[in-house]
Amino acid sequence: MKKGQLVKTAVAMGIAFTLGTGAKSVQANDTVSKVQNPSVQAVRLEQRGSSVILTWKTSLRLGQYFQIYRANGAYSTDKKLIGTTTHGVFIDRSPGKNVYGNSYTVKAVNKRTGQTSEVKTSLNQQIFGKNMVIFNPQDDPQQINSTIKGTFEKQKSPETSQFNNSRYSFYFMPGKYDQADPNHAYEMGYYTTINGLGKVPSDTALPNILVENYLKDENNNATQNFWTGVENVHLTNLKPQAGVNGQFNYATSQATPLRRMEVDRATQLDWKSGWASGGYIADSNFKQKIGSMSQQQYYVRNTNLNNKWYNGDGSYNFMMQGNLNGPATNWSQTGSVTNVAQTPVSKEKPFLYMGSNNRYQVFVPAQRKNSQGTSWSKDSMGPGYSQDLLSRFYIARADRDSAASLNAAIRRGKNIFFTPGVYHLNQPLRVDRSNTILLGTGMATLQNDNHQGAIKVGNVAGVTLAGLIVDQGSQSETLIQIGHRYGRHFSSPANQTLLSDVFVRVGGPNTAQVPKVNKAVEINNDNVIGDDMWIWRGDHGSHIGWTQNEMKNGLVVNGNNVTMYGLFSEHGQKEQVLWNGENGRTYFYQSETPYDVQKQSDWMSHGGKVNGYASYKVADHVKRHEFTGSGVYGVFTQTNGAKIQTANSIEVPNTPGVIVTHAATKTFAGDGSIDNVINDHGGSTTDGQKHFITSYQNGHVE
Repeated sequence: MKKGQLVKTAVAMGIAFTLGTGAKSVQANDTVSKVQNPSVQAVRLEQRGSSVILTWKTSLRLGQYFQIYRANGAYSTDKKLIGTTTHGVFIDRSPGKNVYGNSYTVKAVNKRTGQTSEVKTSLNQQIFGKNMVIFNPQDDPQQINSTIKGTFEKQKSPETSQFNNSRYSFYFMPGKYDQADPNHAYEMGYYTTINGLGKVPSDTALPNILVENYLKDENNNATQNFWTGVENVHLTNLKPQAGVNGQFNYATSQATPLRRMEVDRATQLDWKSGWASGGYIADSNFKQKIGSMSQQQYYVRNTNLNNKWYNGDGSYNFMMQGNLNGPATNWSQTGSVTNVAQTPVSKEKPFLYMGSNNRYQVFVPAQRKNSQGTSWSKDSMGPGYSQDLLSRFYIARADRDSAASLNAAIRRGKNIFFTPGVYHLNQPLRVDRSNTILLGTGMATLQNDNHQGAIKVGNVAGVTLAGLIVDQGSQSETLIQIGHRYGRHFSSPANQTLLSDVFVRVGGPNTAQVPKVNKAVEINNDNVIGDDMWIWRGDHGSHIGWTQNEMKNGLVVNGNNVTMYGLFSEHGQKEQVLWNGENGRTYFYQSETPYDVQKQSDWMSHGGKVNGYASYKVADHVKRHEFTGSGVYGVFTQTNGAKIQTANSIEVPNTPGVIVTHAATKTFAGDGSIDNVINDHGGSTTDGQKHFITSYQNGHVE
């Protein structure tokens, strides 16, 4: 805005303002209020070129003026007076190189009484809202600590926080946050993520992070530690401590990804060897020992483990893929580790960072083939491209956006960056443009309140859905649909669609309607990658019951050449996964039976001839499929006394091109059983033991 234009605007508004420190004040005609209490409201900031314009609402009051302060950080104690004015406009012409690192305070002062009132804000808060907090290295460490601690106290309770509507993300601008207290641990609760804004993890040095068990019982139980995550940070170890206080303790289960991490500390993936049902790690570097003696299972991809991995003998399914210096496969020795040397085709999750031009950018990593190790190095982000956040993305906020506004932005060619919150969708989000990105932070949640579904992707290439919880709040055929159901499959092998950290829920949250869905996720296009997906028919929370939160299938794959990494699908009322496409691949699978089958006649497949449904079913017509590293577990705890049987955890056609490697099953609880691992082979779980096969192909089992 030119100076003359600003003057005209101010005169038209009937206000006076100062053009920065030392500039002239331009007074327009106004009516002066005789009310003496100072007032400032609704401060707005706008970046124009190298300046920041502040405007605010005020009643023009006798003896009132305004002081404008700037600090290098929203939580910085170094606040400096940069100017005064008598009315509601101020221009900061020297905000520094990183305008997003600043915060401003506008203080109204009554010269006669000394009374004051003030409003504090920043460009970050106005762009991203109050639940996406961005820290600066100049911020007071104690205020950073207390801010994160305050959120943790709100979000730590399984009873009151697990299904609430609060969502938070904490971003750290590049710099060192580990100097004041090198062993301080930021505690995390439900629906909270911590992210670095550097180009590579080492740009953002944090002291430590802590996730204990949320369920406070004698088992140190972390099996309800869900929906949190950490990305793109370096956890340092400047003053090593022995024992649990010196470790990175990350006791979590499903939907808790660690991505793009550099960790100098020992890492324990449980709390004091308590129960846990994780988990997912990718694209990271762990320099000290990492593992768990009590986790059920874990998936680790494209990570440098530096020969430091460990796990307990009682675990069931640890999948290592594309890693450097990881543990060897040991299933043939009744172990639980599968090591696959390469990741055949992958795309890492896009992420927000601060570019060299001090503007927010989203980096989109390139598709890789037959990869090992991380996509980044100490000095390089790795192959990929960047997009300017403010020009290429629509910044969504749950307090103002609807499905209509989001779809309008998508039609204008925008990507969507979902800030933390719960977004109610009275119509599906429709993506019909290749390379569109829907990227969430802080476990941003899309609640489907219509009968068509939450997201529908057309026959287009290279779409990314990432960092999103999708809740069913209504009844629909699908929640997420990739590609049109009928007609020829759309195929794009060189630019595959990606679903990364996508977590689907049917039941749990207290939605207005009873949630029901037939196929939670349906993939009709060819060449789609799933990377860390949890599809969950709720077993606790609201709307829980066999005839309430109904979900027939978790994932239905009709497309060809679809690849899944780190797939979790639980409690569906028919097949948890039904795979109809050719050349499918799944690396790591975790599943539990539905807890709440009320009678055996409700749990019969093959036209009522076979007990139960296989958790993972490859259709009879399929000729080629690879399924590696699975654990399917029987839990029959809410059957109202009925003894429930399931014939097989896995069903596949007997043909040479369908290969199953390393599959386990076990009954954890309840009066029921799984009779076989795969196709009537493997033995019954009635003995309470883990049953497994090392390979199955064309009817031959080992």
